[in-house]
Amino acid sequence: MSVKPQVRVVAGLLRRGERILLAQRCPDDHYGLLWEFPGGKIEAGETPRRALARELQEELGIDVEVGACVARYHDESEVLRITVSLYECVISAGAVRPVECFDVRWVTLPEAALLPLAPADRKAFAAVRKKIDEKN
Repeated sequence: MSVKPQVRVVAGLLRRGERILLAQRCPDDHYGLLWEFPGGKIEAGETPRRALARELQEELGIDVEVGACVARYHDESEVLRITVSLYECVISAGAVRPVECFDVRWVTLPEAALLPLAPADRKAFAAVRKKIDEKN
């Protein structure tokens, strides 16, 4: 039995009032056209916060201030194990646009619950819903 590779991923929780930002994966990506919190893999030598800032610039064309980690969760597929750290982020420059994703949407929690989410992001969504409910 072979050991599955471990991938460390960061994702951003961006809010605008009662709405959160979700990105839709490109059709030819693994889990194509599913929705997720924007972010990506941590590259060698990067801190999680630096990786997230880079990923959001590449994926959405925005600069962000990365805040606190609000959730950490694990997922496993047939071929790899993923650890995702979700950080609160505030846009400091730029306008959100789908640069390296298919689409982006600012959605309410009930709207997000109706979208087809990538498997790992279903876990993140539960953590986000709990965090937002605690603040209300």
